[in-house]
Amino acid sequence: MSCVAYALLGAKALEAQNPISPNSNQILVVWKAGSPASNQAPDSNVPLNLERKAESMGLRLQVRAFAGIEFAQEFRNALAAHQEPDIIAIENAASIDGPPNNPGVGIASDPDVRKRLIQVNGSLQDLAGIRGGRQFLISTSQHAQAARSLALRAPDCDVLFVAQTPVPPELEKTAVEIADAYLRTPTEMKDYNDTDRLTTESVRWDSVNARETRTCGYWGNDRLAFVSLVSVFEQEDPLRQPPPRSLAHGPLIGQMPILLVLRKQGAGWRLLAASSNPMRNDAFLFRIPGISMELHESAMENTGPAPAQLLSPEDGHAPVPDAGQRFGNFTWQPSPSGNVVTQIVEFAYKNDDWLYFMPTQNYATPDQLSAGKVSQGPGEWKWRVWSISDTGAIAFSDYRTFRQ
Repeated sequence: MSCVAYALLGAKALEAQNPISPNSNQILVVWKAGSPASNQAPDSNVPLNLERKAESMGLRLQVRAFAGIEFAQEFRNALAAHQEPDIIAIENAASIDGPPNNPGVGIASDPDVRKRLIQVNGSLQDLAGIRGGRQFLISTSQHAQAARSLALRAPDCDVLFVAQTPVPPELEKTAVEIADAYLRTPTEMKDYNDTDRLTTESVRWDSVNARETRTCGYWGNDRLAFVSLVSVFEQEDPLRQPPPRSLAHGPLIGQMPILLVLRKQGAGWRLLAASSNPMRNDAFLFRIPGISMELHESAMENTGPAPAQLLSPEDGHAPVPDAGQRFGNFTWQPSPSGNVVTQIVEFAYKNDDWLYFMPTQNYATPDQLSAGKVSQGPGEWKWRVWSISDTGAIAFSDYRTFRQ
Protein backbone atom coordinates (compact mmCIF):
# COMPACT_ATOMS: atom_id res chain seq x y z
CA MET A 1 0.00 0.00 0.00
CA SER A 2 1.45 3.40 -0.93
CA CYS A 3 2.21 6.14 1.58
CA VAL A 4 -0.65 8.17 0.08
CA ALA A 5 -3.05 5.30 0.73
CA TYR A 6 -1.74 4.91 4.27
CA ALA A 7 -2.20 8.62 4.84
CA LEU A 8 -5.77 8.62 3.49
CA LEU A 9 -6.81 5.59 5.52
CA GLY A 10 -5.16 7.03 8.62
CA ALA A 11 -6.78 10.42 8.13
CA LYS A 12 -10.23 8.82 7.84
CA ALA A 13 -9.58 6.77 10.97
CA LEU A 14 -8.55 9.85 12.90
CA GLU A 15 -11.55 11.78 11.61
CA ALA A 16 -13.87 9.01 12.78
CA GLN A 17 -12.33 9.02 16.23
CA ASN A 18 -12.14 12.81 16.49
CA PRO A 19 -15.10 14.23 14.54
CA ILE A 20 -14.95 17.99 13.99
CA SER A 21 -17.22 19.84 11.63
CA PRO A 22 -15.27 21.73 8.94
CA ASN A 23 -17.44 24.74 9.74
CA SER A 24 -17.27 24.49 13.52
CA ASN A 25 -14.82 27.42 13.76
CA GLN A 26 -13.95 26.56 17.33
CA ILE A 27 -11.40 28.83 18.96
CA LEU A 28 -8.54 27.08 20.72
CA VAL A 29 -6.99 29.22 23.43
CA VAL A 30 -3.19 28.95 23.54
CA TRP A 31 -1.08 30.31 26.39
CA LYS A 32 2.64 30.82 25.83
CA ALA A 33 4.93 31.27 28.82
CA GLY A 34 8.48 32.60 28.94
CA SER A 35 11.16 31.38 31.29
CA PRO A 36 10.22 31.71 35.00
CA ALA A 37 13.55 33.44 35.55
CA SER A 38 12.53 36.25 33.18
CA ASN A 39 9.92 38.98 33.24
CA GLN A 40 9.78 39.01 29.44
CA ALA A 41 6.88 37.42 27.59
CA PRO A 42 7.36 35.44 24.35
CA ASP A 43 5.70 36.56 21.13
CA SER A 44 1.97 36.02 20.70
CA ASN A 45 2.08 35.31 16.96
CA VAL A 46 0.07 32.44 15.52
CA PRO A 47 2.50 30.27 13.49
CA LEU A 48 1.36 30.32 9.86
CA ASN A 49 1.80 26.61 9.19
CA LEU A 50 -0.08 25.58 12.33
CA GLU A 51 -2.76 28.18 11.64
CA ARG A 52 -3.39 26.65 8.21
CA LYS A 53 -3.54 23.14 9.66
CA ALA A 54 -6.04 24.30 12.26
CA GLU A 55 -8.17 26.14 9.69
CA SER A 56 -8.36 23.00 7.54
CA MET A 57 -9.96 21.31 10.57
CA GLY A 58 -12.41 24.16 11.23
CA LEU A 59 -10.36 25.53 14.13
CA ARG A 60 -8.85 28.89 15.00
CA LEU A 61 -5.98 29.65 17.35
CA GLN A 62 -5.95 32.53 19.81
CA VAL A 63 -2.58 33.10 21.49
CA ARG A 64 -1.86 34.93 24.75
CA ALA A 65 1.68 35.40 25.99
CA PHE A 66 2.81 35.65 29.62
CA ALA A 67 6.09 36.40 31.31
CA GLY A 68 7.28 33.26 33.05
CA ILE A 69 7.14 34.85 36.50
CA GLU A 70 3.41 35.51 36.17
CA PHE A 71 2.33 32.40 34.29
CA ALA A 72 1.74 30.05 37.25
CA GLN A 73 -0.56 32.42 39.12
CA GLU A 74 -2.50 33.36 35.96
CA PHE A 75 -2.97 29.67 35.20
CA ARG A 76 -4.22 28.92 38.72
CA ASN A 77 -6.67 31.81 38.49
CA ALA A 78 -8.00 30.54 35.15
CA LEU A 79 -8.32 27.02 36.52
CA ALA A 80 -10.32 28.26 39.52
CA ALA A 81 -12.66 30.08 37.12
CA HIS A 82 -12.93 26.99 34.85
CA GLN A 83 -11.41 29.03 32.02
CA GLU A 84 -8.14 27.15 31.58
CA PRO A 85 -6.47 27.35 28.14
CA ASP A 86 -6.70 24.45 25.70
CA ILE A 87 -2.96 24.45 24.96
CA ILE A 88 0.06 25.74 26.86
CA ALA A 89 3.49 26.26 25.31
CA ILE A 90 6.37 26.81 27.72
CA GLU A 91 9.98 27.81 27.10
CA ASN A 92 11.30 26.20 30.27
CA ALA A 93 10.27 23.05 32.16
CA ALA A 94 10.43 25.05 35.39
CA SER A 95 7.02 26.50 34.45
CA ILE A 96 5.66 22.99 34.97
CA ASP A 97 8.03 21.45 37.52
CA GLY A 98 9.28 24.53 39.29
CA PRO A 99 13.02 25.13 39.75
CA PRO A 100 14.96 22.41 41.62
CA ASN A 101 15.23 24.55 44.73
CA ASN A 102 11.54 25.51 44.74
CA PRO A 103 9.37 22.94 42.89
CA GLY A 104 6.20 24.35 44.46
CA VAL A 105 6.37 27.27 42.02
CA GLY A 106 5.54 25.01 39.06
CA ILE A 107 1.89 24.46 38.16
CA ALA A 108 2.29 20.66 38.33
CA SER A 109 3.14 20.82 42.03
CA ASP A 110 -0.64 20.52 42.41
CA PRO A 111 -1.52 16.82 41.75
CA ASP A 112 -4.90 17.87 40.37
CA VAL A 113 -3.18 20.00 37.72
CA ARG A 114 -0.58 17.35 36.97
CA LYS A 115 -3.19 14.74 36.02
CA ARG A 116 -4.77 17.19 33.56
CA LEU A 117 -1.57 17.69 31.56
CA ILE A 118 -1.06 15.83 28.30
CA GLN A 119 2.36 16.38 26.75
CA VAL A 120 2.43 16.83 22.97
CA ASN A 121 5.41 15.83 20.85
CA GLY A 122 6.11 17.35 17.45
CA SER A 123 2.68 18.32 16.15
CA LEU A 124 2.51 21.62 18.08
CA GLN A 125 6.22 22.37 17.89
CA ASP A 126 5.56 25.47 15.76
CA LEU A 127 4.43 27.15 18.99
CA ALA A 128 7.97 26.90 20.37
CA GLY A 129 10.07 30.04 20.13
CA ILE A 130 13.75 30.35 19.34
CA ARG A 131 14.52 28.91 22.78
CA GLY A 132 12.49 25.78 22.06
CA GLY A 133 10.18 24.41 24.72
CA ARG A 134 7.35 21.98 25.32
CA GLN A 135 3.63 21.94 24.60
CA PHE A 136 0.77 20.50 26.64
CA LEU A 137 -2.97 20.04 26.36
CA ILE A 138 -5.26 20.57 29.35
CA SER A 139 -7.69 17.66 29.47
CA THR A 140 -10.42 19.68 31.21
CA SER A 141 -10.38 22.73 28.91
CA GLN A 142 -13.47 23.85 27.02
CA HIS A 143 -12.22 22.58 23.66
CA ALA A 144 -10.01 19.74 24.89
CA GLN A 145 -11.25 17.28 22.27
CA ALA A 146 -10.64 19.71 19.41
CA ALA A 147 -7.14 20.45 20.73
CA ARG A 148 -6.47 16.73 20.91
CA SER A 149 -7.60 16.33 17.31
CA LEU A 150 -5.16 19.03 16.23
CA ALA A 151 -2.33 17.28 18.08
CA LEU A 152 -3.29 13.94 16.50
CA ARG A 153 -3.90 15.20 12.97
CA ALA A 154 -2.60 13.31 9.94
CA PRO A 155 1.21 13.18 10.01
CA ASP A 156 3.25 16.00 8.50
CA CYS A 157 6.49 15.32 6.65
CA ASP A 158 9.30 17.83 7.04
CA VAL A 159 9.92 19.17 3.53
CA LEU A 160 13.68 19.01 4.14
CA PHE A 161 13.54 15.24 4.43
CA VAL A 162 11.21 14.32 1.57
CA ALA A 163 12.97 12.42 -1.21
CA GLN A 164 12.04 12.61 -4.89
CA THR A 165 12.49 8.87 -5.46
CA PRO A 166 9.28 6.86 -4.83
CA VAL A 167 9.62 4.29 -2.09
CA PRO A 168 9.49 0.75 -3.50
CA PRO A 169 6.22 -0.85 -2.28
CA GLU A 170 7.95 -3.76 -0.56
CA LEU A 171 10.35 -1.44 1.28
CA GLU A 172 7.55 0.96 2.25
CA LYS A 173 5.41 -1.80 3.73
CA THR A 174 8.34 -3.18 5.72
CA ALA A 175 9.48 0.26 6.91
CA VAL A 176 6.01 1.15 8.21
CA GLU A 177 5.72 -2.20 10.01
CA ILE A 178 9.15 -1.76 11.58
CA ALA A 179 8.45 1.82 12.66
CA ASP A 180 5.19 0.80 14.32
CA ALA A 181 6.82 -2.13 16.14
CA TYR A 182 9.80 0.01 17.12
CA LEU A 183 7.60 2.62 18.78
CA ARG A 184 5.60 -0.01 20.68
CA THR A 185 8.45 -1.87 22.33
CA PRO A 186 11.96 -3.07 21.42
CA THR A 187 10.95 -6.63 22.33
CA GLU A 188 8.83 -6.74 19.16
CA MET A 189 11.87 -6.05 16.99
CA LYS A 190 13.45 -9.50 16.96
CA ASP A 191 11.64 -10.51 13.76
CA TYR A 192 12.82 -7.33 11.97
CA ASN A 193 16.39 -6.87 13.23
CA ASP A 194 19.35 -7.39 10.94
CA THR A 195 21.73 -10.00 12.29
CA ASP A 196 24.32 -7.22 12.69
CA ARG A 197 22.07 -4.72 14.50
CA LEU A 198 23.72 -3.23 17.59
CA THR A 199 21.38 -3.52 20.59
CA THR A 200 21.74 -2.56 24.25
CA GLU A 201 20.46 -4.02 27.49
CA SER A 202 18.59 -0.90 28.57
CA VAL A 203 15.48 0.12 26.63
CA ARG A 204 13.37 3.20 26.09
CA TRP A 205 10.64 3.71 28.65
CA ASP A 206 8.32 5.78 26.46
CA SER A 207 6.68 2.93 24.53
CA VAL A 208 3.82 4.31 22.44
CA ASN A 209 1.10 3.10 20.10
CA ALA A 210 1.28 4.31 16.50
CA ARG A 211 -2.13 5.32 15.12
CA GLU A 212 -0.83 6.17 11.65
CA THR A 213 2.59 6.07 10.01
CA ARG A 214 3.69 7.38 6.64
CA THR A 215 6.99 7.35 4.78
CA CYS A 216 8.50 10.74 3.97
CA GLY A 217 11.79 10.03 2.26
CA TYR A 218 13.86 7.20 0.82
CA TRP A 219 17.46 7.12 -0.35
CA GLY A 220 19.77 4.23 -1.20
CA ASN A 221 20.10 1.35 -3.63
CA ASP A 222 19.02 -2.28 -3.88
CA ARG A 223 21.12 -3.23 -0.85
CA LEU A 224 21.05 -0.29 1.60
CA ALA A 225 18.15 2.06 2.37
CA PHE A 226 17.72 5.18 4.50
CA VAL A 227 14.03 5.83 5.21
CA SER A 228 12.48 8.77 7.07
CA LEU A 229 8.95 8.40 8.42
CA VAL A 230 6.56 10.15 10.79
CA SER A 231 4.00 8.52 13.09
CA VAL A 232 0.93 9.86 14.85
CA PHE A 233 1.01 8.21 18.25
CA GLU A 234 -0.42 7.93 21.73
CA GLN A 235 1.31 6.54 24.76
CA GLU A 236 -0.19 3.14 25.50
CA ASP A 237 0.18 3.26 29.27
CA PRO A 238 1.49 6.38 31.02
CA LEU A 239 2.09 4.31 34.17
CA ARG A 240 4.90 2.43 32.39
CA GLN A 241 7.21 5.42 32.62
CA PRO A 242 9.61 5.71 35.57
CA PRO A 243 9.01 8.30 38.30
CA PRO A 244 11.62 10.97 37.46
CA ARG A 245 11.89 14.18 39.43
CA SER A 246 10.44 16.00 36.47
CA LEU A 247 6.67 16.19 36.49
CA ALA A 248 6.58 17.36 32.88
CA HIS A 249 6.61 13.84 31.46
CA GLY A 250 2.87 13.23 31.44
CA PRO A 251 0.99 11.06 28.96
CA LEU A 252 2.40 11.61 25.49
CA ILE A 253 0.59 12.14 22.20
CA GLY A 254 1.53 13.76 18.93
CA GLN A 255 3.86 13.06 16.03
CA MET A 256 7.15 11.20 16.13
CA PRO A 257 9.72 11.49 13.30
CA ILE A 258 11.63 8.27 12.75
CA LEU A 259 14.80 7.41 10.87
CA LEU A 260 15.47 3.82 9.78
CA VAL A 261 18.55 2.34 8.16
CA LEU A 262 17.77 -1.00 6.51
CA ARG A 263 19.79 -3.62 4.68
CA LYS A 264 18.55 -6.19 2.18
CA GLN A 265 19.09 -9.70 3.49
CA GLY A 266 17.87 -12.51 1.30
CA ALA A 267 14.39 -11.66 0.07
CA GLY A 268 13.59 -9.00 2.67
CA TRP A 269 14.74 -5.82 4.34
CA ARG A 270 16.08 -5.87 7.90
CA LEU A 271 16.70 -3.09 10.43
CA LEU A 272 20.28 -1.98 11.10
CA ALA A 273 19.65 1.25 13.03
CA ALA A 274 16.74 3.40 14.16
CA SER A 275 16.14 6.72 15.85
CA SER A 276 12.85 7.94 17.27
CA ASN A 277 14.13 11.51 17.27
CA PRO A 278 15.97 12.13 14.00
CA MET A 279 16.59 15.78 14.88
CA ARG A 280 19.43 14.54 17.06
CA ASN A 281 20.72 13.16 13.74
CA ASP A 282 19.92 16.27 11.69
CA ALA A 283 23.45 16.64 10.28
CA PHE A 284 23.32 12.96 9.30
CA LEU A 285 19.98 13.40 7.54
CA PHE A 286 21.23 16.37 5.54
CA ARG A 287 24.10 14.30 4.17
CA ILE A 288 22.07 11.22 3.20
CA PRO A 289 21.07 12.46 -0.32
CA GLY A 290 24.69 13.19 -1.26
CA ILE A 291 25.95 9.86 0.06
CA SER A 292 23.12 8.05 -1.70
CA MET A 293 24.26 9.47 -5.05
CA GLU A 294 27.57 7.64 -4.61
CA LEU A 295 25.84 4.25 -4.36
CA HIS A 296 25.15 2.31 -7.54
CA GLU A 297 23.12 -0.83 -8.02
CA SER A 298 24.98 -3.70 -6.44
CA ALA A 299 23.41 -6.75 -8.08
CA MET A 300 23.89 -8.01 -4.50
CA GLU A 301 27.62 -8.53 -4.97
CA ASN A 302 29.10 -10.19 -1.91
CA THR A 303 32.48 -8.50 -1.94
CA GLY A 304 32.66 -5.89 0.78
CA PRO A 305 35.31 -3.61 2.25
CA ALA A 306 37.63 -4.46 5.10
CA PRO A 307 36.39 -3.19 8.49
CA ALA A 308 37.74 -0.23 10.43
CA GLN A 309 39.65 -0.91 13.64
CA LEU A 310 38.70 0.85 16.90
CA LEU A 311 41.66 2.36 18.74
CA SER A 312 40.43 4.29 21.77
CA PRO A 313 39.00 4.49 24.32
CA GLU A 314 39.40 0.93 25.57
CA ASP A 315 36.32 -1.21 25.94
CA GLY A 316 34.31 -0.22 29.01
CA HIS A 317 35.73 3.31 29.16
CA ALA A 318 34.51 6.72 28.01
CA PRO A 319 36.98 9.07 26.25
CA VAL A 320 39.26 11.04 28.56
CA PRO A 321 39.95 14.69 27.56
CA ASP A 322 43.52 15.78 26.97
CA ALA A 323 44.90 18.47 29.25
CA GLY A 324 43.09 21.74 28.64
CA GLN A 325 40.36 20.09 26.56
CA ARG A 326 36.70 19.73 27.53
CA PHE A 327 36.03 16.48 25.63
CA GLY A 328 37.95 13.37 24.70
CA ASN A 329 37.75 11.60 21.33
CA PHE A 330 36.58 8.31 19.88
CA THR A 331 39.44 7.19 17.61
CA TRP A 332 39.67 4.46 14.97
CA GLN A 333 41.76 3.29 12.02
CA PRO A 334 39.60 3.57 8.88
CA SER A 335 39.12 0.75 6.39
CA PRO A 336 42.05 0.32 3.98
CA SER A 337 39.68 -0.65 1.14
CA GLY A 338 39.63 1.67 -1.86
CA ASN A 339 35.91 1.31 -2.57
CA VAL A 340 34.70 2.88 0.69
CA VAL A 341 32.54 5.94 -0.06
CA THR A 342 31.68 6.89 3.52
CA GLN A 343 31.92 5.87 7.15
CA ILE A 344 29.18 5.93 9.77
CA VAL A 345 29.98 6.16 13.45
CA GLU A 346 27.12 4.57 15.38
CA PHE A 347 26.30 5.08 19.06
CA ALA A 348 23.56 2.83 20.44
CA TYR A 349 21.75 3.79 23.64
CA LYS A 350 18.48 2.31 24.89
CA ASN A 351 18.08 0.72 21.43
CA ASP A 352 18.06 4.17 19.85
CA ASP A 353 20.86 5.34 17.57
CA TRP A 354 23.02 8.42 17.14
CA LEU A 355 24.63 8.33 13.67
CA TYR A 356 27.45 10.41 12.21
CA PHE A 357 28.75 10.42 8.65
CA MET A 358 32.53 10.71 8.44
CA PRO A 359 34.38 11.39 5.18
CA THR A 360 36.75 8.72 3.95
CA GLN A 361 40.35 9.48 4.85
CA ASN A 362 43.79 8.08 4.18
CA TYR A 363 43.60 4.71 5.91
CA ALA A 364 47.07 5.28 7.37
CA THR A 365 45.77 8.23 9.41
CA PRO A 366 43.46 7.55 12.38
CA ASP A 367 40.05 9.25 12.37
CA GLN A 368 38.34 10.67 15.43
CA LEU A 369 35.03 12.07 16.64
CA SER A 370 34.70 14.33 19.66
CA ALA A 371 32.70 12.94 22.57
CA GLY A 372 31.11 16.39 22.77
CA LYS A 373 29.02 15.50 19.72
CA VAL A 374 27.41 12.56 21.52
CA SER A 375 24.41 13.25 23.74
CA GLN A 376 24.80 12.42 27.41
CA GLY A 377 22.71 9.75 29.12
CA PRO A 378 23.26 7.46 32.11
CA GLY A 379 23.76 3.75 31.51
CA GLU A 380 25.43 1.57 28.91
CA TRP A 381 26.38 2.85 25.47
CA LYS A 382 27.88 0.93 22.54
CA TRP A 383 29.79 2.35 19.59
CA ARG A 384 31.30 1.09 16.34
CA VAL A 385 32.22 2.23 12.83
CA TRP A 386 30.56 1.20 9.56
CA SER A 387 32.59 1.22 6.33
CA ILE A 388 30.25 1.47 3.32
CA SER A 389 31.34 0.58 -0.21
CA ASP A 390 30.03 2.09 -3.46
CA THR A 391 27.69 -0.92 -3.82
CA GLY A 392 26.20 -0.45 -0.35
CA ALA A 393 28.09 -3.37 1.20
CA ILE A 394 28.96 -2.71 4.85
CA ALA A 395 31.85 -3.86 7.02
CA PHE A 396 31.34 -3.31 10.74
CA SER A 397 34.15 -2.82 13.20
CA ASP A 398 33.96 -4.59 16.53
CA TYR A 399 31.91 -2.64 19.05
CA ARG A 400 32.99 -1.24 22.39
CA THR A 401 30.99 -0.17 25.41
CA PHE A 402 31.20 2.80 27.75
CA ARG A 403 29.05 4.37 30.45
CA GLN A 404 28.14 8.01 30.88
